[in-house]
Amino acid sequence: MTVTKGSLLSLLFISALLAFSTGLAGDLQVYPVRHVHNQQGLDNPVDYVAGSDYYGRMKVYMVELDSRWETDTPGIYYHNGFLGFAFDSTFYLDDLGGSIDRTVIWDAATPGYGDVTPENLMAIVVLTDMSQSTPASSDTIGGSAHPFDAYYNDACAAATIDEQWFNTVNDDFTHSVFLEEGTASWCPSCPAMAQQLNYAHDFYTDYPFFYAAMVVDMDVSAANYMDATYDHNWLPTTYFDGGDTVWVGSTAWYNIGAMVQLCGDRVVPGFGLSIELAHLGGTEYEVHFTLTENQGPNQPPPPSGTLQSYVGGNCQLTVSTTDPESDQVSYRFIWEATDTSGWTDPTGSGEECSASHAWTAEGDYDVVVQARDAWGFESSWSAPATVIIHSYMAGDPSGDLKINILDATYIINYLYKGGSAPNPPAAGDANGDSKTNILDVTHIINYLYKGGPPPIYP
Repeated sequence: MTVTKGSLLSLLFISALLAFSTGLAGDLQVYPVRHVHNQQGLDNPVDYVAGSDYYGRMKVYMVELDSRWETDTPGIYYHNGFLGFAFDSTFYLDDLGGSIDRTVIWDAATPGYGDVTPENLMAIVVLTDMSQSTPASSDTIGGSAHPFDAYYNDACAAATIDEQWFNTVNDDFTHSVFLEEGTASWCPSCPAMAQQLNYAHDFYTDYPFFYAAMVVDMDVSAANYMDATYDHNWLPTTYFDGGDTVWVGSTAWYNIGAMVQLCGDRVVPGFGLSIELAHLGGTEYEVHFTLTENQGPNQPPPPSGTLQSYVGGNCQLTVSTTDPESDQVSYRFIWEATDTSGWTDPTGSGEECSASHAWTAEGDYDVVVQARDAWGFESSWSAPATVIIHSYMAGDPSGDLKINILDATYIINYLYKGGSAPNPPAAGDANGDSKTNILDVTHIINYLYKGGPPPIYP
């Protein structure tokens, strides 16, 4: 679904009414932030020089998946609770040779979270474009706007100890989107938004986005960051992609999905961004992240290979495409409307990759394929290749789903000894000429004993 700004506003207005009437969003009021911390700026800030190369800011958020912090509603806890930055710095990409490959050590005990468990920890790396800002406001409630300079995010990736999620680029998203949930444990309106964010993330599995719960009354660094970055004033407030979209108050999960989709459609530079997280033992963790300018693989051609088969028979299809940076490429296939394969193992750029599938009903199926590079950038889907699935196996008049000498004998008995006709009749047509005669016997014998081609469909 494509969401325009106009349709998004209409959707959000209608959903706000629904939330009010159904209680979906809980307490719809918003509350002023209780400012108890000093503002804090960037570490090692660098002045941007107009006309220079890409000027960015890289931040690594360390978050607790099932947060220790309870919301204002007993029994409802935050997800992705922010524990601190493992890395936060600005840079000029040309000064770093056009790419970044950095390893840092984060000690959970330093900010006071030495008891966090490895399996409950996630690292989220976010790339922000610092070369230009857009005037924005965190609210206009009560006649008092809180303006800030919005610097939009261009890429995002995440990792746990066991899994990695690259910055994703595909037909629907130019990048993975990042959300910051400004919230507090005492705020009566905040539990609803916390629940809706978590539900949206679980529901929209094909939307590449991550978020951090910045619980400003529980973590000093969260409060400092939100003050300095957004002049954060009302709770809850959610900042999409650095302020591309700002939502004050609670809203429903499907509105969150619509705003993620809108942010994910913004034109950004092509960056490959990845991150890895490893537990070194005790309270120390190794965070390794890489950034490079990147383009996705070229659109693959329609898959080729076995384009006719029988119900239950494997069709092997082959595809190949190239990647502009010669990255390794994986593929996935849509076999039919409700059946999409997983990604294949990576192969070299330009090398062939094969996958097989068996259909359970006869018919014509349009199969398309998509490529993905090592950075998670996805190509457009290919044009379709039509696979025809028959109710019978070509050259198998006996119907035992095997091609052997008994099939040649079956045809001879049918032609010359009054034996039963193939069922269906086309099953006896081994050479694909839409007839059953002695030439089909010859075709089967040549296939079995002389290295000839297998039986074919008309």
